[in-house]
Amino acid sequence: MGLVEEIEKVACLPRSFVRVISHLDADGLSSAGIVAAALKRKGVKFHLSIIKQLDSDEIKRIAGEPYEDYILLDFGSAKVEEIEAIEKRFVVLDHHQPVRESENQVNPHFFGIDGSTEVSASGLAYLFAKAMDPTNRELVHLAIVGAIGDRQENLGFKGVNSQLLDEAVAVGKVEVTKGLRVFGRVSRPIHRALQYSTDPFIPGVSNSESGAIQFLSDVGITPKEGGEWRTISRLSEEELRTLVSAIVIRRSGMSKPEDVLGNVYKISGEEGLLSDAQEFATVLNALGRSNRSSVAIGLFIGNKERALGMMEEVLLEYKKRIAETIKIVKSGEITRETEDIFYIIGGEEVDDNIIGTVASIFVASQDLCDKEVVVGTAKRGDGIKVSCRSNGVEIGEAVSKVAAEVGGEGGGHVFAAGAQIPSESLEKFIELFTSEVKRLKNTGLTVNKDGKTKDQEVDRSNGTEDIQ
Repeated sequence: MGLVEEIEKVACLPRSFVRVISHLDADGLSSAGIVAAALKRKGVKFHLSIIKQLDSDEIKRIAGEPYEDYILLDFGSAKVEEIEAIEKRFVVLDHHQPVRESENQVNPHFFGIDGSTEVSASGLAYLFAKAMDPTNRELVHLAIVGAIGDRQENLGFKGVNSQLLDEAVAVGKVEVTKGLRVFGRVSRPIHRALQYSTDPFIPGVSNSESGAIQFLSDVGITPKEGGEWRTISRLSEEELRTLVSAIVIRRSGMSKPEDVLGNVYKISGEEGLLSDAQEFATVLNALGRSNRSSVAIGLFIGNKERALGMMEEVLLEYKKRIAETIKIVKSGEITRETEDIFYIIGGEEVDDNIIGTVASIFVASQDLCDKEVVVGTAKRGDGIKVSCRSNGVEIGEAVSKVAAEVGGEGGGHVFAAGAQIPSESLEKFIELFTSEVKRLKNTGLTVNKDGKTKDQEVDRSNGTEDIQ
């Protein structure tokens, strides 16, 4: 039985009421939106919750709920033993590394499919929804948004994600064009988008506001029109060609200066931020990590007009929180460095909801950090939230191993993983994880997420999406 057949099996189970629980990141929210919309169309009543993590305490709480039928999205594979101990019916749709097989757990790894690069939870959720009713194909664009949110787009998609993109294009939900690979095409003024661009990195422009403004002036592109800042999406075709050519020339000393062009995924029927799949994913991530998941769900199945109004306010505040946190980290007051790892010891100064996003930003930017591994920590409840990101070392299993050794638990993907550990175990975790990364680098070949060995040029991702 293949992945699709396994999903069809669990999708066809009879349901009259179902409890849906999903993760709060962009992939989790996309998954929740897909499943909620499918259940609503089918006339199946449901109770939806978005949570930070599925830990032992959360499972105990679930055990006491007056519900019998559950769908878990974007987590569950690492906790199947505890889940099976509860006398309830579960369907787990998860793409993280599984512990072992179990009934009604659907995980791509069991079918030889890499869940960190070939399909995300929202892709599984979409296949589930389509199996319930073929008319749910119009939800396929959300699978693309979720995959981008989970950083599974690297100059294109592969595996199941590629098939889902083909389907999204075929049904007219996504339009793929070639464009400038700069984040903020829709949301940021041109000079800001170029200033904050690390992928592609633009010498003399990236990380320099004055450099970005001067660069635009030199190539004859006016950043303002009618008193308003222009975005890349509002440039004419001639202006865009001029800008791309100028960036390629500026990058002429790099091994692949032409790597400024890539796929742009436009969502049909949407406007503003939601019209660009990458921006859409960022919006969802911001809403989830600002404890405003209800606004995200409103974009899918609620009062969309009201949700759009609230979205702008939340996104602005989220960006401010990220900027303030980056400033604190850059001050060096809460950082520690080893030969291989950049540690952010956030404590109570950094929101545990955004520590993973901040770690992703630092590992992605050569200007902010020159280490292959970034570890961010922040206080969460009575313990410590740990978010690990890597651009070369396969840290997934190491995070789980070390977390268990210090009395915690962890999981995630090969290059992006997280853990929850006791507060008193932080120093021990740092000691053991530092040694483990050193061992991995000394005993095995480390590769970058695009499959290149570490001696090859790396165009680091500018994604701000967290996974665990």
